[in-house]
Amino acid sequence: MNSHPIVKSSYIMRMIKRMILVGFWTLMAINGRAQNILNSRPSIPSGEHTVGEILAYIEDEEEIIFSYPSDLVPTEKRVEISNRNQSLSAILDQILGPDYRYLERGSYIIIQSAHKNRETRKDVRITGRLMDERTGGVVSNATIYEVNSLRSTQTDSNGNYELKVSGRSDYLELAVSKENYVDTILRLFNNDSFYQELQLKPTKDFDLYDATATDDLIIVRRLVGEKVLINMNNVNLAERRFAQVSFLPFLGTNGRLSGKVANHVSFNVLAGYANALKGVEIGGICNIERRQVVGLQIAGMANVAGGYLTGVQYAGFANHVHYRVKGLQVSGFSNTAVREVWGAQISGTLNFGGEVVGLQATGLINFATELTGLQVGGIMNVADEGHTAIQAGGLINAAMNFSGIQVGGLLNVSAEKFKGIQYAGLLNYCGEMKGVQISSLFNATWKTMEGVQLSGGLNMCGTLKGVQLGIVNVCDTVESGVNIGLFSFVRHGMHTLQYHYSELMPLNVSFKTGTDRFYNVLSSGLRKDSLFMLGYGVGSQHRYSNGLLTGSDIQFSWVQKAGYAEKSVNVLGQFTPFIGFKLWRHANISMGPVLNVLYQKSLDGQTELDDLQLLKAPFYTGNGSRDQLQMSVGYRLAFFF
Repeated sequence: MNSHPIVKSSYIMRMIKRMILVGFWTLMAINGRAQNILNSRPSIPSGEHTVGEILAYIEDEEEIIFSYPSDLVPTEKRVEISNRNQSLSAILDQILGPDYRYLERGSYIIIQSAHKNRETRKDVRITGRLMDERTGGVVSNATIYEVNSLRSTQTDSNGNYELKVSGRSDYLELAVSKENYVDTILRLFNNDSFYQELQLKPTKDFDLYDATATDDLIIVRRLVGEKVLINMNNVNLAERRFAQVSFLPFLGTNGRLSGKVANHVSFNVLAGYANALKGVEIGGICNIERRQVVGLQIAGMANVAGGYLTGVQYAGFANHVHYRVKGLQVSGFSNTAVREVWGAQISGTLNFGGEVVGLQATGLINFATELTGLQVGGIMNVADEGHTAIQAGGLINAAMNFSGIQVGGLLNVSAEKFKGIQYAGLLNYCGEMKGVQISSLFNATWKTMEGVQLSGGLNMCGTLKGVQLGIVNVCDTVESGVNIGLFSFVRHGMHTLQYHYSELMPLNVSFKTGTDRFYNVLSSGLRKDSLFMLGYGVGSQHRYSNGLLTGSDIQFSWVQKAGYAEKSVNVLGQFTPFIGFKLWRHANISMGPVLNVLYQKSLDGQTELDDLQLLKAPFYTGNGSRDQLQMSVGYRLAFFF
């Protein structure tokens, strides 16, 4: 039987619309992701988990959202899963079984029953309205569609919509999509008709420069009111006037539509609300511009610009610009520029700028996402990124990546990379350093230190490509450079235990730590007549490929007889050049001459000194009224590993 041509035409039109919509959402999916989400291969920890735990893990890893009725999916059911590089659809089949099907819509995966709930189709009429979650304004030209049939509609200029769908399921799932808004899935029970109002959530970077950007501020909502703000969004009007005078928002010469009027001269007895300013504005309490300010704003309490500022804002309490500042912000408490500052922010307490090119000066805290210029803060300076920048803070300077100079009275921190100079009264820290760290107590570089660490206390780094100079130096590896200090420890460096014999003492033990270029020596010696010595020294050596070793040590030791009352201070200095070679893998032997210098000084101010009988055949002896200096040449034979 031939179909009626009208029926056939209607059917063809419906099919064309459906094909167009399917093509549209396919393109959107391709735009959003390079591959189908259900074909992705999430890595789930092996073991026993609940279905709910597995779904939550996949949501976090794949950045998606599962949508399903609470009574449809057994989220408390425990299943055993093994990580076998399976696709997401295969994992869902494994944990849920064969009675489900899955639809991918934007960032949502919709879980449905594979079985139809009704024998006959049911027609449903849905009406409603879409609103912006942040501003309360209407959302026009948004697309609403039913996820199974893909039947769709759009909101009108007032945010209203109407959609007729039919299906055999006990519930309907509507998807809502709008550019610059988060995709939303709405689940509804399958009634004959109903009204559904929905609020859409804007994406994070939406409306940075939009007329509604100021509407969320508390001061704006309190002074203007939400109903008036909605009217401002609905009315398509933009007017310019030379001058206006107002007592409060909408109580002035521009009337109820002052938020749609731009002014050249504006005077607000208490507070004013306008679309834009190109000129001068003075307010007793507050000035609010929905868009840009070009010129001068002066307020007793606060100035607000929803767009950009080119000029000067001066307020007793706070200035706020939602986009970009080209000029100067001065306030008693805080300045804010959400996107950029090209100029200066000066406040008593707080400055916040997105990308700052210029100056931030405050008594308490400066913050910038990117800094090219100078931050001067009484307590703290913070910048995510610093490019050719200077942070000079009373106490703390902090950044993620920084290139320039940090000068802090207490602490400097660059969490990831730093290039330049860090100078702090207490502590410098960075992830990776190219430059100089100077502090009175502690310098730390977590990864590679390429430059100089200078501290009155402790220096620490991962890999050293430069110089550590401090009382204590610690690092993982010295790739190039040297550690210089009273004690240096290199995890992948020298840790040598040495036993040696000399003509002064038969038994001596030394521990050498550092690197071949520069190492510290901690030593002790003992003679059978209870004479002992404790010493500290430094040295350097060079290893050759054939196993030969050359170097020299210089060491100073305190010498005393155990159990005897000290009559003098006895200090032995020794200089030892040596040559050695490897015996086997970790065993070495060395030998060399020793220049011994013994200095003794009387403790009681008399001429009597300890009779140590230490130096054998000294070639020089010099006696003073209360001290004595002797020199001799000896030898040392050492075994170390």
